Amino acid sequence: MQVVLNSGDTVKLTKEDVLVERKGRDDFALLEGSHFLTLLDTNVTRELKEEGLVREIIRAVQTYRKELNLPVDLRVDLFIQAHTWLQNVLVEHDELMQRNLILNNVHFEGKPDMRSFHVEGNEIKMFIKS
Repeated sequence: MQVVLNSGDTVKLTKEDVLVERKGRDDFALLEGSHFLTLLDTNVTRELKEEGLVREIIRAVQTYRKELNLPVDLRVDLFIQAHTWLQNVLVEHDELMQRNLILNNVHFEGKPDMRSFHVEGNEIKMFIKS
């Protein structure tokens, strides 16, 4: 293949002279295999961030239950003290909490002897009542 430059000169290019590189747009990841090309949106939306935060809280509750040697199938009441915005996030994701934890109820109030946990930079105090 011949390419004409702005100067008017002609340059002959071969396959070895050309490198074709596929690149995703900003905030996208591109993965290429022998028979596929995948473009993944890596933007973290507010909804995804909140769901991730709730999943980290679920993990903390499960760890706390284990430390208390509670049977896996025992229904408990969970008491939580956290910022109001975080309480609202937990209320919005109540189904996810219920699906992953065996709860009677979640109460947003303090109890004596609450345990303090830090989840993604947020302090959360919890108490489990069996």
